[in-house]
Amino acid sequence: VWVVAEVPEKAASALEANSLAEISIPALAHEKIQGQLEYIASTVDAESRTVKIRIELPNPQLKLKPEMLARGRKGAINFHDGPLPRLAGLNAPGQ
Repeated sequence: VWVVAEVPEKAASALEANSLAEISIPALAHEKIQGQLEYIASTVDAESRTVKIRIELPNPQLKLKPEMLARGRKGAINFHDGPLPRLAGLNAPGQ
């Protein structure tokens, strides 16, 4: 599955494609899952001043469901803004 999130523009330059990121799923008692940062958008959203990213997560036990909320971090960079993610939904590849 994928996690699609928005990262503040000032933090986006510190991200590297194909690096690891840690995702926490609130609905699964904040279980932490390691995923791979596979996409960093080349543009900044003019209204939100964020950059979209996509992280691929393993899901062998099928616990992760589309549209579950997720929180993420890569080093000191959080993939949310405030108590809930700005945009962080799980999607199955190909959908």
